[in-house]
Parts: sequence; C-alpha cells; structure tokens
Amino acid sequence: MGDAFCLKWNNHQTTLVSVFDKLFECESLVDCTLAAEGRQLKAHKVVLSACSPYLEELIRNHDDRHPIIIFNNIRYEELKAMLEYMYRGEVNVSQEQLDSFLKVAESLKIKGLTDQGGGHKNTEKEEQRTGKKRRRRTSSESTQSEEKETLKPEPKSEPIDEANSEPIEDLTIEEEDDEYGPPGPGTSQGSFSSQDFNNWQVSGDITNDEVFLAAQQEINSQGNPAPGM
Repeated sequence: MGDAFCLKWNNHQTTLVSVFDKLFECESLVDCTLAAEGRQLKAHKVVLSACSPYLEELIRNHDDRHPIIIFNNIRYEELKAMLEYMYRGEVNVSQEQLDSFLKVAESLKIKGLTDQGGGHKNTEKEEQRTGKKRRRRTSSESTQSEEKETLKPEPKSEPIDEANSEPIEDLTIEEEDDEYGPPGPGTSQGSFSSQDFNNWQVSGDITNDEVFLAAQQEINSQGNPAPGM
C-alpha cells in the first residue's frame, strides 16, 4: 500500500464565505425565497440549514424545489440583516434595532446569536459594555489605591565629613607677665619714678615747683658725675 498524502486548503473557510457572499449579492444559484412585509429575498437552502436548525427542519419538511417562506411577525429590514449575518458572519445593527434583532434571532434559532441554535450570544455591543465596565473598575481601583498611599517624607541624613569635623580649640588670651618684673627700689639713669618724686615732697612752705626743680637738679647731678670720680 502506497503512502497517503494530506492536501490541505489553508484558506478553505475564507474562500467559502467569500463565494457564498458573492452568490447572495448576485442572487445566483438560489433555491429558496424568504418574504416579509410584501418584499422578497433570495437565499440558498444549504446556508439557511447550516445557520439555523429551525429553518433546516422547515426546509426539510417541504419537498418543493424552490420553497417560499413567509414571515408575518418579522420586518423586512430585520430579515435582510439576519441573512447578511448568516452569509458574512457579521452585521452592523443600530442600538435602536438591537433588541428586536436579537428577538428575531431567538425565534429563528440563529447560531451564534442564541443558545438554542448551538451557539452563544456574542455581539460587539455586549463586548464593548463589558470592556467599559472593566476599564471603569480598573480605573476606580487604581484611583483608590493612589488615595490610600500617602507619601511620608523621610528625614535626610547627610554624612559628616571627618576631614571637616576637627574639634574647635578654645582660644584664650593670656596676659603675659611683665618681662622685666616689678621695678626695684631706687632710680635708674634717665628715669624718675613717682617714689623718687615723693621723696622730695617735704612739709613746710616749699611749693611744688621748688620741689620739682630740686628733683631735676638731683637727676642731672646723677647723670653727670663730679670730675675726678
């Protein structure tokens, strides 16, 4: 027995969707007609059966080659939007028409829009609402966490430079004693102390001028010794 090779069509689903979309737009190879509000839409049995178990059972129970299905409680615009969803996998619906569109999908058991059709309700509107709620919750939680956090200033401690931390010496000024000490008794040459001056003060009628002159003479006599000495 020879080897078996698996040949895969990578874009199979995309190609089928695009082909059915073209057939729907051109109304080519159609074998079914849907009617609402006196207006008709051409479709394909295989697509209706694949997207709705309710329509599949309805078509199977009719042996007509080209059956005509009339919907009394469905508007034409809603029916057209439903066919676009089945052929293309998506459709744009306004917010005002969203509730009625979902009710029609529920009654026809359209897959992907109702649980009875084997799928789950999945609309971009619901996803956007959920995303907004999550973003609001995240933003509120982040705001609360920021409010709870308080910034406490920490005291700054700067290191003390050891080179500049030398102890300051107390500078005191000491008065130096007289290098020469207290003057000795008597008088020196060229000087006359108050003690010597007081020795010349005598009691009597002698005035101070006379005493000063006598003291001056005594000093001069000490500075000029008598000849022969």
